[in-house]
Amino acid sequence: MLDAKSAFDVVKHSSLIRKLFHMGLTPQEILMIDDLYKNASVRQGDTLSGDLYKVYVNDLLNEICNTGFGGNIGTINCSAPTCADDLTITSNSQFEAQILVNIANDYSKKESYIKQPTKSVILPIQTNTNTHNDVTLLMDEREMPTVDKTTHIGIQRSNFCITTSDPKIVQKLPPRVKIVTGYILQSQRAKYNSNVVDLTCQLCQKGEETISHILLTCDTLEYVIKPILERIVLTASRIFSENHRVNNIELLRLICDPYNYCINNNDQIWDNVSKILEPQCRK
Repeated sequence: MLDAKSAFDVVKHSSLIRKLFHMGLTPQEILMIDDLYKNASVRQGDTLSGDLYKVYVNDLLNEICNTGFGGNIGTINCSAPTCADDLTITSNSQFEAQILVNIANDYSKKESYIKQPTKSVILPIQTNTNTHNDVTLLMDEREMPTVDKTTHIGIQRSNFCITTSDPKIVQKLPPRVKIVTGYILQSQRAKYNSNVVDLTCQLCQKGEETISHILLTCDTLEYVIKPILERIVLTASRIFSENHRVNNIELLRLICDPYNYCINNNDQIWDNVSKILEPQCRK
């Protein structure tokens, strides 16, 4: 996981404008963005900042993807999952990972921002057959530290599983949905819009469009969601009830944070949640 020092603050303005032009934005749109940001780089937290930063680093992501190195899901390259300035490189090969780190580091120098070797970390992931604890990666000839947990896009990752257990995770999910998909739920639009917003679900036209509705009760999505929910409930019942740990399970909470029910750090429960339940919830 690669850390950029004050990444938003050092975006090269002329380079950003050039990339917006090559994306096909109209002259009027480019002039508007130029006027908004010409004296402030890309301000972290602004409405457009995340999207502008994605434009800024998209060349890097394409270059990494085009190598063919790194992690894949089937035929889809997933070597650099990224949200704004949170860049992760995934690979089963130390050789390939080092090449991708070098590409990212060279790009940062070309674009005049700094990758920090001491804050960029290696997170070896435990699998059923192996844990790559002996990986060594260099950035600017300095060895990157190896850790057993770190934070990526606001979620704590470990070398074993995702361990959030955040009591407010359900409330935090809608903005994370927006970050990942670009879609804003109608209920979220209403919170931040001075105009009247129709809260009705845009898919089924029934009920208020909340995260609970989308995941649990939307009629249009029922044929997709129902079999997944049934598997989740069955799996959770087996994992938790057999260990006599949990009596009442809230389904929405379970989907958002299955680790919330891993009480007393029972190793067997954690193992079952990580390998069986959590992948089902992420669907």
